[in-house]
Amino acid sequence: MVRLHFVTNPPGAQLFFQGSDEPVCANTPCDVNVRHGETQAGYASARGKRGEFSVVASADGQSVDIALRAQRATNNTARNTGGHGGASASGGANRNARNPQCRPGVRSYFDERSQLYRPCP
Repeated sequence: MVRLHFVTNPPGAQLFFQGSDEPVCANTPCDVNVRHGETQAGYASARGKRGEFSVVASADGQSVDIALRAQRATNNTARNTGGHGGASASGGANRNARNPQCRPGVRSYFDERSQLYRPCP
């Protein structure tokens, strides 16, 4: 096992590994044990900010620094209304046409091109 030391800027974020809805760390900075040579990817989030990471566990005490950035607020209603008071012509069916993996209750999807988890809009 290898101990990874996760640090976020700003501190105090929850840390999630890809494929998990439960945080592996409730408050950064924190240490997490993983298998040597294992690749870990995921994200950290706190107070409307988010940062993604991908790391290969190669040394005990290895530090993983994650910069958190403000998430853009999306206003799908304003973009899709077509002047019809909040009702889109498609009934909202095309809301996640770019990311079909995003559906109600799903917070992120795996982007094959970048090999990272991305937040759902």
